[in-house]
Amino acid sequence: MKYNKQQHTTNPAYIWTREFTFERLQKIRAVQRKWERLFQEPGDRGHYSRIQWLGTDQCGICSGEKFSASLDGKKFTIHLKIITTREWFAKEAYKKALASTRIRYPNFDVHRFIDGKRIGERILEFLSEEHELAWGYLWTTLRKIIEDEKLSINEVLIIEPCSSWGYPVALASSKTNGNEIMDDHRLITLVRHTNEVDKTDFDVAKNILVDGKSLEIDPEAISYSFDDIREGFIQLASPELVVLNWADARPLLSDADFLLHKAAYQLDRVSVEKAIAQGGNVNYVDSSDSSVITNVIEGWGDHRAHYKAKDEDLDCYGGQRPAKEVSEEAVISLINYLINQGAHPDLHGPEESPAIVSASRGCHARILEILLNCGANAAVQCYWDSYIGEWPQAWESPSFDAYHENDQEAQALYDLLLLNRPSPHYSKELEELEIAKALGIPPPITHPLADNQDVESKLGEALLDDQNEGCFLSEKILREMPDDKEINAWITAQANKLIAETCVRYALAFNSNDPEWLVGVLSLSIKYESQSVFAPLLGRDEVMGYLRGKIKTIHKTPENLPRFELANMQGGEPCVAGFQSQGELDKNWRACPVTNVKFDHDENGLINDIFIITVAPSPGAVLLSDLCPGINSHVVS
Repeated sequence: MKYNKQQHTTNPAYIWTREFTFERLQKIRAVQRKWERLFQEPGDRGHYSRIQWLGTDQCGICSGEKFSASLDGKKFTIHLKIITTREWFAKEAYKKALASTRIRYPNFDVHRFIDGKRIGERILEFLSEEHELAWGYLWTTLRKIIEDEKLSINEVLIIEPCSSWGYPVALASSKTNGNEIMDDHRLITLVRHTNEVDKTDFDVAKNILVDGKSLEIDPEAISYSFDDIREGFIQLASPELVVLNWADARPLLSDADFLLHKAAYQLDRVSVEKAIAQGGNVNYVDSSDSSVITNVIEGWGDHRAHYKAKDEDLDCYGGQRPAKEVSEEAVISLINYLINQGAHPDLHGPEESPAIVSASRGCHARILEILLNCGANAAVQCYWDSYIGEWPQAWESPSFDAYHENDQEAQALYDLLLLNRPSPHYSKELEELEIAKALGIPPPITHPLADNQDVESKLGEALLDDQNEGCFLSEKILREMPDDKEINAWITAQANKLIAETCVRYALAFNSNDPEWLVGVLSLSIKYESQSVFAPLLGRDEVMGYLRGKIKTIHKTPENLPRFELANMQGGEPCVAGFQSQGELDKNWRACPVTNVKFDHDENGLINDIFIITVAPSPGAVLLSDLCPGINSHVVS
């Protein structure tokens, strides 16, 4: 079944990483952790002040693996947490200031969440003007508490019951896992007079407890100035407060919504239709932030693993083997049904991925094609706590991971992605144009090829421009190749010696900071393409101008210079492999392959195509020669 790609663009999905930078998302997640680890409150709900405690760059809280130790002669499993007095001081000051603010402005955090224009978007509305007054009052009160009231902090030792995951009573009730308080588990919170704590501090305290000794506490109280902690606070905008309080902001699911997600994961078509008939919303995420379509894909993957599991492994999949394997046709039919009911393929929560990523990771080429055909965005970069992928996640599996398992399936996935969009990074301009049109806002700057002028006509214009300038088959004088025995031997060994010579010249241009090595080898109508750039560069003048500028720019940062080595693709074609140092201390530049460069030539022997590979095949999947024209070795001297 073929879908119209405009089917969902009239009401696009809310893409979290387009709204917030990775750095801001990391900071919001750090604030959530502070609420849990320092304040012992749920991290993802109930925090509506625009000023939040983030902490400084120094490590203020340290914890490690649980261990066994005796307390007053009784054996316990210990969960140890060490906190600096700076963190504890900031917490106490902030709590006092927040309490004072609530007395002065009792309605400052009264709010509601509503759906935004985009699918999956939630908007925070404060219902009292007190909110705008409160954060300024909180900030001045914070300073007053610290400077006028002379707040001071002692070292602290707190021992309290906790769950098997180390959650104290105040926090355990908000958790779905590990929320039962255990009689034989204890959380020990140790506040130390230090500006930073690390594993060494943890190990010292742990060894004292394991030896059956008591942790000593310094009775002296210390204080900090407002300037000592002010940089640890962060101000959040309303959309960022939505992320911070996502457990509150996430739409409340009805019984029909719960049934819909459960039936989708279980691949139960009848129950899915029943849930939708009862009012189940196909565009609500579940408590794990997964969409209905994602649950179908993930459920099918788990079902197949269960069905094919060895007998001795069945317990790991929930017990008895399914009586019948659900076919791919049945799964595709279910996904088609959900899409026709309005389910958006790009819907996802802030720390989950859209359906296209699940299809890509599972190597489900037919499902991927369906999602792409109905307008799924293959360029979404998802956010997780530890990182944001260098590539959009839908491209990661077929470009890297899947090649180690199923090359043929991975290539099919990658080809589908290429058919949908020329590279993982091109998409933002065109997608933002669609979104602007859908929301009725001014469009961004148009794409270079948005005027419907195709590549062939652009090539024709470039050729005509060069001819009018009196340029013919070569520009200026062609330099002689360097007289190097090893390089000459490599060229001789190649099936296409003309391309091999071009590889040498290209490597020389970048390695020696001299783009003139490429003068005289480019055709009038050369095309420069990259998997990381949508619009190709067309015409010799444009390409040479770009290369000159690029070489000049990258040589301005010597500590991160790329290095190009002669190589061969897996099929034997000569190419140039590019590597990049990760800084002054990185002595092995081969540790970070960043690109491969391929060439093609016309009937006159001039290069008419330069193609930059940055995604797939993986830049590291080439046969290296250990020859870096213009440089002696790949190890920095």
